[in-house]
Amino acid sequence: MTRLTITETKDIVFIGKDFPDEYTGSKYTRSLKGARAKAKANIVQCIEQIVEIAEDKRFKENYKSKHSTDAAKGWYYYTVRFAIPIFENEKRTDNYNIYSACLVINHTSNGKLYLYDIIDIKKRSE
Repeated sequence: MTRLTITETKDIVFIGKDFPDEYTGSKYTRSLKGARAKAKANIVQCIEQIVEIAEDKRFKENYKSKHSTDAAKGWYYYTVRFAIPIFENEKRTDNYNIYSACLVINHTSNGKLYLYDIIDIKKRSE
């Protein structure tokens, strides 16, 4: 189990054994197409840095019984931003696509925070 710290809030977040299944098999992930699907696939390589730079913490109660254990104390949502380099003819350019997304973290009954998924990936026009 990997332990990470969100720099802004000093929250300790764990990446547990359930994260890969949710990250790759969630309803949100299955709905992604094109550049957003590629972005989600690529950012998993730097997930530790993504968690560290998370900001704008928001709380939401858990209302679904299927999450009564893994999110017994609710959900936290953080805003993250990341960039993916643009390639032309398989050669890296100096340009990047900038994305924003929402980091989803569950607050378990034992008081620990676990990374659950990354959702709402949007390409930014900057």
